[in-house]
Amino acid sequence: MNDLYLPESLERYQLPWPQRHDRWLPHLPLLYDLAASLHPTLVVDLTLGDGEQASFAFCQAIKDHQVDSLVYAFGKADDPDTSNRYNRDHYAGFSYQLDAAPDHPEQRFAPQSIDLLHIDCQKEADAAATVSRWLPLIRAGGVLVLHAINTTPALWQDCQRHGQASLFPAGEGLGVLRLAGGTDVAIAGHTPLLGLLAGVDGAEQEQLCRLYEHVAAHVSLRASPEA
Repeated sequence: MNDLYLPESLERYQLPWPQRHDRWLPHLPLLYDLAASLHPTLVVDLTLGDGEQASFAFCQAIKDHQVDSLVYAFGKADDPDTSNRYNRDHYAGFSYQLDAAPDHPEQRFAPQSIDLLHIDCQKEADAAATVSRWLPLIRAGGVLVLHAINTTPALWQDCQRHGQASLFPAGEGLGVLRLAGGTDVAIAGHTPLLGLLAGVDGAEQEQLCRLYEHVAAHVSLRASPEA
């Protein structure tokens, strides 16, 4: 990375409440910056359960950057009253929490209509089948984010043939796949993250991974009651 990259999440991302699930902590700032960089029109998050923090990271970026977007988070939150209240109080009008993902997502979402899709490979009974079912619904140039990808290396290997792939191995691992095709539009306020991911080599990717590990640690400390 020849130019200095300072993630906006370092200053702007805030954990919505005391973190209950350590498995999400390593990647929440990265999720924030992905949404800020992509400016998605439609986000689908299949991780709601213990993953409402991930959905809210997307939502906070969309709100901070005033993106005209819809977010659908599917699953049952561990604490639905708290999660639903926080969602309603902070992201009303564009973020919706629903109990279960559709068995036939193509009946709910048009082909190539989703800009950002987030799947938890650990939560899915068959992560490869879930990816296969949802992949045609992501637009060209859109982003697929796979949490806990370290548990399914064969799936990650297969995904890489669909576009530009970046692996963040901290914790359970986060795979970021930007599908081939599409055009990049420069919009004021975008973070440079997606462009940076497209141009890094192996050594620079390792530096970026370490940077986000430090950012996640900083955000966690900032949210600590003792901080």
